[in-house]
Amino acid sequence: MAHLSAERYGFVYREVMVEPVWVLERSCRFSRDRIATVLEEPVATEELVLEAAGDVARAARGFPQGRADFSDLVISAAARRSGALPICTFDRQATRLEGAELVGIQAIDYRPRKLPPPLSRRAGGNPAVVAGRMSLDGNRMRRTPSGGSGS
Repeated sequence: MAHLSAERYGFVYREVMVEPVWVLERSCRFSRDRIATVLEEPVATEELVLEAAGDVARAARGFPQGRADFSDLVISAAARRSGALPICTFDRQATRLEGAELVGIQAIDYRPRKLPPPLSRRAGGNPAVVAGRMSLDGNRMRRTPSGGSGS
């Protein structure tokens, strides 16, 4: 950062701040309090312009309480600033945040569907039918054997 200055600053997207938090928490085993302290530096540095710095700072202040992941706190701060509440989420942990609601995924059927048998089995294994072409017969499509005229 030696080449940066208040006049020639670096720009950091708010999403970029999420990964270091994840690394510090998971790999380095930093406490949430310590991570919040680490986050204060880029927010306060004149040489860096942090996108939505207020949202990141608000998320950093709430992070030590442990109610949600840092990324969820950033989303919550942005939603509050924008007046875009409630926040709809699939993440049950994120619903601990005020103004967050769980999206009703229980209504979605995730069971695998039984697929129809392959065409070769449906046609009784007749290669002439399977390899046939479709031709237009009035308003219907009908299968014609390969090499057939189709009419």
